[in-house]
Amino acid sequence: MIVLLLAVSCQEKPVIDENGISLKTEEAEYENSSQWLKVKAEGDWTLSVTSEDGEEIDWAWVKQASGTGSISVLFSWSKNTGDIPRTCRIEMLLGGKAYDCYFTQKAQTSNKTVSKENFKSEPVPTWLELPTVNTTEKLYYVTHEMTLQSGKKCRNYSFLFDIDNHIARWVAYPLNKTLIGSGSRHFSGTSYWAGTVDPKVPREYQAVLERAYSGMWGINRGHQIPSADRLTSDANFQTFYGTNMTPQSGALNSNAWATLEGMVRSWANSFDTLYVVTGADIAGAKDYARDNDGKSVLCPSGYFKALLGYRKGGTFGITGKTGGYTGIGLYFKGDEDDEMGTTEIMTHSMTIDELEKKLGYDFFPGLGAKTTFADYVESTKDSWWK
Repeated sequence: MIVLLLAVSCQEKPVIDENGISLKTEEAEYENSSQWLKVKAEGDWTLSVTSEDGEEIDWAWVKQASGTGSISVLFSWSKNTGDIPRTCRIEMLLGGKAYDCYFTQKAQTSNKTVSKENFKSEPVPTWLELPTVNTTEKLYYVTHEMTLQSGKKCRNYSFLFDIDNHIARWVAYPLNKTLIGSGSRHFSGTSYWAGTVDPKVPREYQAVLERAYSGMWGINRGHQIPSADRLTSDANFQTFYGTNMTPQSGALNSNAWATLEGMVRSWANSFDTLYVVTGADIAGAKDYARDNDGKSVLCPSGYFKALLGYRKGGTFGITGKTGGYTGIGLYFKGDEDDEMGTTEIMTHSMTIDELEKKLGYDFFPGLGAKTTFADYVESTKDSWWK
């Protein structure tokens, strides 16, 4: 027994790495300010401050970028005048090993939304992805912009918002490799749903969804423009706005709908641009979920996608005879819960004309100005889509 105790007591104790960096506050308001970054290190170290994707930024910095041993370093940030929170990564390199922490700054408008009195539809552009837009005192047109990794600004997505039912009737956007971008859904180290009230729509009109819907079993916060379609951090954050969500059956959201979203991104790789309209059918809908503020949000009876692809000099499907265009529509009932492969997904496809007749929309009204074969594109179920 004594020998056993001696053997145990002589075993090496695990080595605990006590090096690292930390902030007292990992989230701050939009105003410019500073705080101390605590550095614990045995040896020489260097510090860097970048975006979450490792890109250079100019809105946050450390006063001392290198040193030796454990000290406190002043970490500062400038005022965030935008409408999107921003996150940076602080990294310490020590003896070939990296240690990091994250800091998120709220946007100046992150806790503010437009008032009911000032809310109105924005001017409607002639972008090819937009259906014919019919605004009323109940339906409002809104667009969100994004900044690409190149620094260029462009449209992220547009939507027609139904203030009575607290959902977008449809969301329209262009899609290609550049617009998808790269990045992650990590913003503050906690939840990418935090602070996702759309500043362009009055809070009392939109669904507030920092937490899940309540009141209906098995209901997900279903994206209309998927998170994976916009991987640049600021653009991705906008896909989590409550205005982009509908109460969607988790069985549909996780199965057939998720498969379809992946197919759409794959199809986009074949085009210069794939124009996408994703929408919620409310015909016959009668169930409601509740948002975090207790508002009743209509659960759609179905979901659809209208797709128009353009490839300059296209030679596949019907693109060779239409000036590079081909399109397709897809429709799913809201209560479908089967896992589906591509073959099963395509049994839900139809021509653009057929989807228009089913829903009462006019998709891609600008196509006629692009090609004399617009009617042919919308009336043909191209076998290329599969």
